[in-house]
Amino acid sequence: MTSGSQHTGAGAEWQDAGSQFPPGQFPPHGQSIVRLEGSLLFYEHTGPFNAEFFKGLAALRLRLRESGKLPNPYAAIVKFHGSVLMTPEALEAYRASSRGAGNVPVAYVIPAEAEGRVLMMPALLELWRNREGETAVFESTQDAILWARSRLEEIRSRLPGRL
Repeated sequence: MTSGSQHTGAGAEWQDAGSQFPPGQFPPHGQSIVRLEGSLLFYEHTGPFNAEFFKGLAALRLRLRESGKLPNPYAAIVKFHGSVLMTPEALEAYRASSRGAGNVPVAYVIPAEAEGRVLMMPALLELWRNREGETAVFESTQDAILWARSRLEEIRSRLPGRL
């Protein structure tokens, strides 16, 4: 299983090899490709995952927020590929990495054929239900994008200066 992440945004691409993740007891298991398209931040995760993967993902999210390159407002689309299986420690690291992620609408996409979908869905739904921003779960990316765009329009309609 490869680890690490590739990031694309604002006309630039960069990659973090697994060695760029914070040191841990084990190397990260899982892969993430991150790209920004307009006001949508896409995460394409391929599992299975361990705790070190989600710790690295939390560090990446922090760098993205601190970079000043994220639009305001934005929504995230998180799509899982292959497997959603994760260790109990990974689930706890995912929960911890989700704290303080902000009031950002997030659409999660887990295709019906994803390995471990039935097993992991109750724990993932509980985790996502307890995050700050609005959350929805879909089987198709297109449905997730439509939902995220509708949430952004709602948010923009409430911004000062909008009639």
